[in-house]
Amino acid sequence: MANLIAYSEGGVRLFNRGHPLRELDAPLQQLFAAVLTYVEGQGATLLSCDTVTAKVVWAHKGQMLMILLLPHLDVRSDQPWLALLDMMHSLLLALLGQPVLDNTKAGELLPKLKMAYPILDHLLALRFDRGGLYLGAVDVAFPPNVPALQNALDLFAYELQASRCFLIVHGRVVVASDEYWSLSARDKLVLACFFSDKNELPNDRLEQIFFLPDASPDRPFRLLAFNVMDNVIIGALCGAEPSLQHVVDEVLAQVWQPAFEALETACTLHVNPCDIACLHPDILAAFVWDRAYHRCLSVVRPETSPSIQQELLLFALDANRLDWEWQLTASSSTSVKGVTSANSSRLSHVSHISNQDDGPVLTALQRFEGCTGDSRLVAADVGSDLMLYLALRPQARTSRTTAAPNSNRVLLHRVQGPIPYPMFVANFMVKMIMNE
Repeated sequence: MANLIAYSEGGVRLFNRGHPLRELDAPLQQLFAAVLTYVEGQGATLLSCDTVTAKVVWAHKGQMLMILLLPHLDVRSDQPWLALLDMMHSLLLALLGQPVLDNTKAGELLPKLKMAYPILDHLLALRFDRGGLYLGAVDVAFPPNVPALQNALDLFAYELQASRCFLIVHGRVVVASDEYWSLSARDKLVLACFFSDKNELPNDRLEQIFFLPDASPDRPFRLLAFNVMDNVIIGALCGAEPSLQHVVDEVLAQVWQPAFEALETACTLHVNPCDIACLHPDILAAFVWDRAYHRCLSVVRPETSPSIQQELLLFALDANRLDWEWQLTASSSTSVKGVTSANSSRLSHVSHISNQDDGPVLTALQRFEGCTGDSRLVAADVGSDLMLYLALRPQARTSRTTAAPNSNRVLLHRVQGPIPYPMFVANFMVKMIMNE
């Protein structure tokens, strides 16, 4: 488990979270401070360092220096850890607000930070089982009865006169209001992450102030949340009215009782956020990443090892970085024949697939491919701003395919011939593209 240590601008330690606790002794603190000061004086940014047995990742966040101590070098890339630091700082902003974090003396800030310890501990214990946090996207689920749940949520939002409402099941967003999806990626994700360790609320309800780091870092909203059944949370950002008791007595049962069966069905999607019965046996795990609305669907077979999940997530991060670099190169009218990842410690090969005569081909389904000892990794375009990342069994074979215009079915090719891509992706694509 990683450790998170935070220091004030004056060098006062604000907290140390993680288990077991690991400390930075005074000489090491002084060494870090000296190195950071020197590097910043050269106009550069230093984000991490590796030792024989550990990795240290840090970031300046406002008046705070946040340091992650990682006991093993099981993930060499800095990207997931920097994303984790960003989210933990965003949660501090959401709970305390920008003025408190920036303007409160260290001695007065210490007791205020304690309210964030449970969620920080929860995030430190995560091990890449869901991709959204590290991709900057909200983890979502798609039960078979989304329309009934969406109708209930819309009615709930109307009764509360709240524009930003959401339904979370087992830590994944199932349905939400349009205003919720229109928030920045950071604001959407901080709301979802806040409830990731709260499958059960005290007395089945919660009422507290909550800041949105991008939309409203200095003016709090009133956050209401309710457990209508185990592992189901309905949340809303609203004004001073209605009262919490009024919602409990008059609104909850009236709105959600007709959708009870739909909620029960959604609760069955615990390990995977959708039905995987149609998942092709060669597919070990998959991420579908909607980069426009910052949503992520991650599906994993029960027998798939955590290491493959981790490799697929890191492959997605690498592929996205290479895609961004390629777009910059393509926009400068330079022909690109192929790109190889410099960070190949976990992937034996990551390449960009391009047309040999005409440079990169945007319409090519298969964009990147990599491999590990236990799986083949493929990245593909499946729609506008929609990326698909697959971990396939090593013997599985794919071929370059171009999706037909307006088609919601994509074909993967094996030795035995073409097979229809799992329908959960087709359904997911339709919902995302049509914004339903």
